[in-house]
Amino acid sequence: MSASPPRPPLEASDITCIAADPFEPVPLIADILRTGYCVPGSVFLVEGIDSIHTSKSNRWRAVRLLLGDGELCIQALLSADMHRYVDQGEVAFGSYVRLERFRVQWKDSLTDGGGVSSTAKGKEKAHGSRDKGDKMVYLVVDDLVLVGWNNTLVDAANSENTQTGNHTLQDDHNVQPQLQTEAAPVPAPIPLPENRGATSFDSGVGLHDAADADDDFQVIPHAAAKTSRDKLGLAEKSREKTETATATASNLPWSMLDAGKPLKLTKLRAIPNLPYKQNWSVNVLAVVSAISAVEPSGLPPYTQRQARLADPSTDKHVLLTVFLDPEQFAPEVGSVVLLLGVKNHRFDGGSLKKYVSDRPRDGYCWWYEDPVRFAWCDVAGLRRWWVESQSV
Repeated sequence: MSASPPRPPLEASDITCIAADPFEPVPLIADILRTGYCVPGSVFLVEGIDSIHTSKSNRWRAVRLLLGDGELCIQALLSADMHRYVDQGEVAFGSYVRLERFRVQWKDSLTDGGGVSSTAKGKEKAHGSRDKGDKMVYLVVDDLVLVGWNNTLVDAANSENTQTGNHTLQDDHNVQPQLQTEAAPVPAPIPLPENRGATSFDSGVGLHDAADADDDFQVIPHAAAKTSRDKLGLAEKSREKTETATATASNLPWSMLDAGKPLKLTKLRAIPNLPYKQNWSVNVLAVVSAISAVEPSGLPPYTQRQARLADPSTDKHVLLTVFLDPEQFAPEVGSVVLLLGVKNHRFDGGSLKKYVSDRPRDGYCWWYEDPVRFAWCDVAGLRRWWVESQSV
């Protein structure tokens, strides 16, 4: 258990809620540690995910989440039945999860003895709870539900993944010329900072000694210590990491694949202020205020259709240019459209485009007119706003 980095109070716009009942994150970890009672339905923010194989055959593994409540962080081990949520990308960094069944356990920091669960009773519980300063605390999660995500953290994670992908090729070029040189002296491992925020997995309460040698979650030496010995392998791992991050991102609950699940929506007001000024993919729910006929274009397939989009977040009607099958994109003026995977552009002070190269996989659509079948889309609210704005 460690202190969570201080954050300013969250606004409603910072949180996307997909649960039937709205939630408000509140500090819970301190009470759990004090009473040992885990309240069913507690909501936590996922601030880190770690998956480690615990056997040489890779048959067994442990999946650990770093859960925060705005004040403290605590590690949580998922039961085997819950691993699929991480594997499928439903639970990821920045997600809010509601824990339906979980318990707190304490484990001796210097021995391999079994943990003392909060479900212990009587003298057994009292004996196991003594000297918690010499123990490590963690949660065991048997059932959880995804209830939303933090928009600020998700955008920051996507920005970091994009930057990693952009720098990978440059890093490979920097590594290759050095492959022919002799190995330099191995540098000393870089010490990790004491307070690593969301990436910290030190969950011991008053734990001052080094990690146990048999601990599956002991700190791995910094990669810089291996660079000079195997630079080719490092470059290959860097490429694999980028490919894995890209594959994982495509399965996140805010990705643009399956509109049957709640997706992260971007308001039109935010289009000019996205992390990248061009080619940042977003999902948009807006009203079509105008639409053109199919017209010639300078980009393949050399035809396009333009439309203007409106929503309550801004008075500007944002330009949308469609190059992907423009003849099929023909929503009615005044209808509500759900657009998946459109990219921002600097033109017109901030506009949107749909390119041929962004064609979705077979079986998926990139736009829906009046998507009332998706309960998470407030189609009625947008229609009502549009009618009222036109009557003024």
